[in-house]
Amino acid sequence: MNNLKISIIIIGHNTRKPLKSLLESINKLNMSVHVFEVIYVDDGSSDLSYDFFNSYNLKFNKKSTRFSCNRGRVAATQKAIELSRGSWFLFVQSNVILSSSLLVEYAHVINSFNAKAYMGRVKYGSRDKIFNKYLNNNNRGVSKYFAGDLIHYKYLLFSNSMVRGSVFKSIQLNKKMRSYGGEELDFAFRLNARFPNMIKASPLSVVVRNNHPSLSKHCLRLFEFGKNNFFLLTDEMRLAIVPSWCLLKFTFFFKPLIYILYLVCSLLNKYNFGFLNFYIIRLQLLSSLLRGYYSGS
Repeated sequence: MNNLKISIIIIGHNTRKPLKSLLESINKLNMSVHVFEVIYVDDGSSDLSYDFFNSYNLKFNKKSTRFSCNRGRVAATQKAIELSRGSWFLFVQSNVILSSSLLVEYAHVINSFNAKAYMGRVKYGSRDKIFNKYLNNNNRGVSKYFAGDLIHYKYLLFSNSMVRGSVFKSIQLNKKMRSYGGEELDFAFRLNARFPNMIKASPLSVVVRNNHPSLSKHCLRLFEFGKNNFFLLTDEMRLAIVPSWCLLKFTFFFKPLIYILYLVCSLLNKYNFGFLNFYIIRLQLLSSLLRGYYSGS
């Protein structure tokens, strides 16, 4: 097995405490011989995260830089890409913990199934118990696939993914996206257009995301996405998220209905209805995004 020369890319903003847990997990990785370097870009933190990263006794080569003010995930991620010199880029968030077998599993799929990008699995922990159950449902995202399965480009996220570094010579992130959401979808869409059928699953490559925001807080982020970055996506990308073009076109008709749907779902999701909560939460998340979209229309 050839050395994969992996650049681990971390973007952080005021996440000093979870950053410590992430770095500890990086030091404990099996098959760490594949780690070429660890890149950290600090997006204008005020909690000394940048200083902590630089002082941490990491057993790998480190590179870091910081922005004087918060410029958003796209700018920070693009800067990290420019700093990276590995053959493969492992994207993880600064508030996750890597499983010790993460690189073992990624190495397996890379050597067994040809692709330009692989998406791992994120296991979530949230104090919102009903939302936590939804987040970890086996019918969400990569969890429903086997290793090496071809996946839809919309599932490729920078929370835990391995992307061949050469891809970024021809595809850059959309720097117009300054708010929350959509940047990964935009990138994955263009990657799939340039390299069709080259995004595959690696569900046994696991990271853990603790202290995930509650459903109500996550809905606020989706509202922001709908109001700002959603407009920057192509029609095809929008329809990868929203099930019907009618919801985007006939806003005058659907706007009051979507607002009512959001309120009803918010009320229902305070109670445990078993498997029905999975679908009610999906409706609430969709209505949150559309509320943002309608407010910006």
